[in-house]
Amino acid sequence: MTAAARSYLDHNATSPARPEVAAAVAHALALPGNPSSIHAEGRAARAVL
Repeated sequence: MTAAARSYLDHNATSPARPEVAAAVAHALALPGNPSSIHAEGRAARAVL
């Protein structure tokens, strides 16, 4: 079996993220607030999540 003919079947371990999912996660990680906090930054982070 050559490398070009291989199929990756272990998606329980990991799988490639769709570009729109990666962008949404990057946006959420860039938020300064803790979504569990009651201050304005926390409320803004909670609203996004």
